[in-house]
Amino acid sequence: MLKKNYESAIAIHVSNKLSGTIESSRSGKELAGFNVEIIDSFSISSAITLLLEKGLGLMEEGLDQQEIAIKLRKAAFDTENYILVGNLNQLYKGGRMNSAQYLLGSLLKIKPILQINKEGELNVFEKVRSEKKAITRMLVQLNQDVSENSITKVYVMHGNNEEKARFLKGEIVAQFPEMEVIIGDISSSIAVHAGEGTLGLVWHKKEQRRKRPVSKRQSALCRSDVENWTEPSEIKESRKA
Repeated sequence: MLKKNYESAIAIHVSNKLSGTIESSRSGKELAGFNVEIIDSFSISSAITLLLEKGLGLMEEGLDQQEIAIKLRKAAFDTENYILVGNLNQLYKGGRMNSAQYLLGSLLKIKPILQINKEGELNVFEKVRSEKKAITRMLVQLNQDVSENSITKVYVMHGNNEEKARFLKGEIVAQFPEMEVIIGDISSSIAVHAGEGTLGLVWHKKEQRRKRPVSKRQSALCRSDVENWTEPSEIKESRKA
């Protein structure tokens, strides 16, 4: 069907280290005998959406299939992501945490921040004590990248946790009023590891600009706002349930 209407296609997939969809896509390409450029996003979820939007923009500029594919493969390495684990129990059940780590993490209220690295692998970026400090850490990372790069859009992902996602969006907009912030569901490939209540941030660094350090005032505001945040009663009740 595609060959009747199109000369070629570009397929952008979830990281090959997290899913087998790229291999399935290659098999389908060979079976159909259709010209498809297959792109490994080295990421998931909203990061793929960012690449799709970029690809559509390049197509409107008149670039051909191969030119677009080359730029998208490069752009895949310019995506940043930080994922705050919502449920340590899910990491433990998934084999990414042993019994001792799970017990210690629960007692100390450790909140791991995960990141899909430039090889497309899911790794621990940092272990932070308390959710408030973990949220602050992610906002500081965004603040730093905004100071060094041209960032116009941020995706806030959540695992059945829209209340906190809206709060996180409000914090970002308060610091960067011109920033477009989009809330969306986190992908199942991450949710299965991080569990319900997970929060994530994804953005794409367009090009570097003149570096300026994050001001002490910005960092202080970021820390103060998050640390003064009180978890809504609805969320507390749902967690007890």
